[in-house]
Order: sequence, then structure tokens, then C-alpha cells
Amino acid sequence: MGSLQDHLEEINKLFQRIEENAVDYRKRKIIKDKKFQLEGIEQTINKLNKKGVAVPDDLRKLKLLLVKEIEDFYEAKRVMKLLLARCRKFISDHKQERKMPPQNIQLDLFDSGKLSSKNEPKGRR
Repeated sequence: MGSLQDHLEEINKLFQRIEENAVDYRKRKIIKDKKFQLEGIEQTINKLNKKGVAVPDDLRKLKLLLVKEIEDFYEAKRVMKLLLARCRKFISDHKQERKMPPQNIQLDLFDSGKLSSKNEPKGRR
């Protein structure tokens, strides 16, 4: 089993890959614009089809591109929510562990010099 530092480095690399590959799901205006563009393209395609006019390949490609960008947006949003939930759970669990008193640990802080004689119990002076 690797060291904790190895695990942290792996987690960091995963986060970097996610950042590089995921669209920024926080930019809601951009996705609204993409949806609006997609609706306009779909309406145009429908009008051309109704009139019996051939739909240009570039228009179909643009529609597919917008659909993919919108799907990527929602996938990135889903992944980020999942990561946040897992991080919150990890931090919450860690906080609970820190609150638990140590068990079976005997430390003599006075003998180790960590506390001054002013803080020693009366019987130790």
C-alpha cells in the first residue's frame, strides 16, 4: 500500500485531469446561450424540412456540436457535485475523528518539558 503522500498526489492528478477535461459548469449564461442557439438551429432545420429544402451539413454538424457541449456541461456538473459530496463527507468524517478523545495514550507533558512548572499540578512541584 502506498504512502498517504502518494495517495494525495494521485488525487491531485485526478483533480487536474477533471479540470482540464470538464467544462466550467458554473458559467450558466454560456449554457443558456448554447441552449438558445440549439433551439434556433432546430427550428431552422424543421422549417427547411417542411419546405422540402435540403439541410446543409454544416448546420447539422453545428447542431451536433451544441448537443455535445450541453451534454458535457451537465456531465461536468454531475461530476463536480459528486466530488464535492465526497470531499464534504471525508472532511466531515475527519472532523468527527478529531473530536474523539485519544484512547490508551499516556503522555507526560510535564516530564517532556512541553509544559512549564507553572502549569504542573500541585503534587508534582
